[in-house]
Amino acid sequence: MQLIDKSTAQRWTWTKLHTHISSVLAPEIPCSISLEFYTDPLNIDCGHNLCSDCILYVQKLSLNPRLEEMGIQCEDHEEKLKLFCEMDQRAICEVCAMSHDHKDHTVIPIKEAAELQKSQAERLRKNIDAEFAQRDSLLTEEHQDLITKLREQEEAILGQIENNKSDISNQITSINQRIAEIQTRLTLQNTEFLKVHRTCVWCDRQTVSISHPRLILSESRTRVRYGAEISKFMTMETFSHRPSVLGSEGFTSGRHYWEVEVWNSTYWIVGVARVSLYNGVYEAITSPSTPLPLSVSPRVLGVYLYYAGGQVSLFDADHMSHLFTFTHTFTGKIFPYFSTWLGTDLTLTPDRGEGDQSERAFGGYWAESGGDVGT
Repeated sequence: MQLIDKSTAQRWTWTKLHTHISSVLAPEIPCSISLEFYTDPLNIDCGHNLCSDCILYVQKLSLNPRLEEMGIQCEDHEEKLKLFCEMDQRAICEVCAMSHDHKDHTVIPIKEAAELQKSQAERLRKNIDAEFAQRDSLLTEEHQDLITKLREQEEAILGQIENNKSDISNQITSINQRIAEIQTRLTLQNTEFLKVHRTCVWCDRQTVSISHPRLILSESRTRVRYGAEISKFMTMETFSHRPSVLGSEGFTSGRHYWEVEVWNSTYWIVGVARVSLYNGVYEAITSPSTPLPLSVSPRVLGVYLYYAGGQVSLFDADHMSHLFTFTHTFTGKIFPYFSTWLGTDLTLTPDRGEGDQSERAFGGYWAESGGDVGT
């Protein structure tokens, strides 16, 4: 038999009574948590009745107390983790710090350790930021270098394209010239030569006028040379420093061909546009001048005039090889043009033309010309 004191008996009696009263009045008394009438009420140890849902809600809250109030507890000693072991790099309680496991370890307050960790993290963040900034700068520089190289390559490619366009343009020009040469040669086929006749159309003029005192004309009127003596044909009072002579008559139509022996002349100008030999270099007097790379000096020069086509073609008459073709729109009369120098002469062969067959010879007048004479 167990004996209890009077106070205990009174508490027990009151508890039982409170429980009995609560059970009787429960349907009419509101829950102290939800402040509503009880729903499935349960009696707790203190004797209060609460809704079962409210009890479960409070139990869930009690499982997650605020860390600031409770602190994080040591699993071994149920003490707050106030210290930090630098050796093991973990938080410990004061009991752990005095244990054998941490006896010789460096232990600091956990707040100090947190500040150190924060400082290290801040330094690490700054280092990472600096490294990324440096890498970003390097990437930006590489990006600019790549853009510069791409632009340089683009300019080089565009320059090459322009050069190719220029080369193609030059090739087209050369092809067009070649076509003109072929067309000129076609005009000189046998059927064309059959239309003209080899007649001495330069020989029968009896009187000529030579304006340069050193320009000597042969009796046959087919050879002119520059000599030391004074020409007996000199009739003009003025003369030029360049001894030149024109054909006595000009052409206004037709096709004409004549040949000039130039082998005995070291300096000569022949044609309606001039072809000269100076210091061993042949050139067509175009603008700019066009050097003619001749492997063999011509002995006889052929001049073919196609008035309507606006062409004057020059040939090595011995081989009938084309040298050059001038193109121009002719207006008015076109005169054969000749010039020579001291101690040399030029000799004409007859004109062979499909146009006017009137007789022509050196004479009429001479002229200094740097281009198309009589045009």
